Amino acid sequence: MDKFKNSILKQNPRSYLEFAGQKVNGAIRSTILSTKTNEFALLNNGITLISDETRINEKIGEKNRAKLHVKNPQIINGGQTAYTLSKLYREIGEANAADVFRDKEVLLKIITLSDEAQEKTGAAERLELIEQISTATNQQTAVTNADRMSGERYHIELQMALFKKYGILYERKRGEFGDGISDGYITANQVIERNIALRIYLAANGDIESSMKKQVFAKFTSTEDIVFNSVSLDRFYFAYRCFKKMTKKNDQDKRRLRYQMGRIYAITESLHEEGYAEISHEFLNDVILAFEQEWNLFLEHRSNIKGKYVKFVTEASTGEKVLAVNEEAWAASQDFLQSVVSYFSNKKGLASVLASTGD
Repeated sequence: MDKFKNSILKQNPRSYLEFAGQKVNGAIRSTILSTKTNEFALLNNGITLISDETRINEKIGEKNRAKLHVKNPQIINGGQTAYTLSKLYREIGEANAADVFRDKEVLLKIITLSDEAQEKTGAAERLELIEQISTATNQQTAVTNADRMSGERYHIELQMALFKKYGILYERKRGEFGDGISDGYITANQVIERNIALRIYLAANGDIESSMKKQVFAKFTSTEDIVFNSVSLDRFYFAYRCFKKMTKKNDQDKRRLRYQMGRIYAITESLHEEGYAEISHEFLNDVILAFEQEWNLFLEHRSNIKGKYVKFVTEASTGEKVLAVNEEAWAASQDFLQSVVSYFSNKKGLASVLASTGD
């Protein structure tokens, strides 16, 4: 690799990433220099190369060793590993290489077309096959910061608490309930995606600003009180049930996220009371109807305040032009949060009124 460099990376989707790959390349270098044993083989994904011909000669006079001959090798995966090691080899010098690299191994996978296959396969077909192998071996699912956070103790405890108390499955790890849904012993309706769950929890409990952050799961930190605070969990479950009824599957556009979380705060703040987490579907429908009426009054109140988030629209039924709130533009502003909190924090008695009239 030190001698031929990028010429043996022609079929690799990337040449050596000198600067963009500094973090990974630095970790490779550090592991080689700072360890004496073979952790590197466990920590590194290895190298895949393709060759025209491969031969192994075991008759070299050393037990459990052999010499490998490859013709026209091309690295199609692991180019960063190979190049970083070659740079380190050059820096330390051949005299010191044996000592630095001793007992450290790299997993190597070699793909070689048989003579018969090469005879039957033209140059174009061979290049297409190499491209397919290269794409497949480099197409790994990225492990995100959120994935790494999924094993934190409070996420595990929250998952257990939500299942035991409400029978819902908090998906703290992506895809962990996929088999259950495929096999039919749980339904997709029982599963709540981790970012949506935390957004609803935060909004329902008054922290609307945090509920709107990007990558909320990866940035979320908690103490044990989130699991053992039954009031907060009940507010979450009530809000979650409302969210499912008020939000269509195709209406989870990120641009509407602030608007939706503002509504989640509003309905929970004004209509949730103790015991409401387990109300019937029929009564929940009444709750949402009452909320929508109050939300329309809120929008009407806001439309009477002239500003850049108010516009004239034509009513379909009458054809008249009336003032209305430009909801998406308004939701993107700080004024939206302030207005929602100011209006609905004073509407906490709505639930009691609804209960008395509904029964």
